[in-house]
Amino acid sequence: MLVVIGLATAGAPSAAGAEPATYYPAFCQGIAIQGAQNRMFVSTPFSYPLKAAPETGPMRDAALGTAFAAEVKARAGQTLLDYSCYARADAAALDAFVETTLQSNKASWAIERLEWRPATARSTDAA
Repeated sequence: MLVVIGLATAGAPSAAGAEPATYYPAFCQGIAIQGAQNRMFVSTPFSYPLKAAPETGPMRDAALGTAFAAEVKARAGQTLLDYSCYARADAAALDAFVETTLQSNKASWAIERLEWRPATARSTDAA
C-alpha cells in the first residue's frame, strides 16, 4: 500500500514587502482512521503563492496543512492523523500527481474530495 503523506512542513507564501510570489498549482491531503474506516481527504487544486518554484516533496508551510486539517475537522468531524500539501510547476504536473496519489491509495482508503483553498490562494481558474 502506498500512502503519499508527510507532515506539511516547501515554500511559504510571500510576506509583505518581500519579493513577489508566483502562484503555483497545489493541493492538500490528509488521512484519518475512525474505527475500521480509513479515510483520505483530498482538497481540490488551488493556486498558491510561493517565492520559488515548488520542490517535488511536501511544501514546508506548516500553517497551510494545519488550515486544511482544521477544515476537515470542521466539515467532516475527523481529526487528521497526518497531512501534507504539495505544489507543482504547472497544472498538468499537479493533476498527474493527484491522479497517481488517488489511484495508488483508493484500494485502502475511502477517498473524499473537499472543495477548499486557503485564504492566500486563488482558484486554479484565476492563476
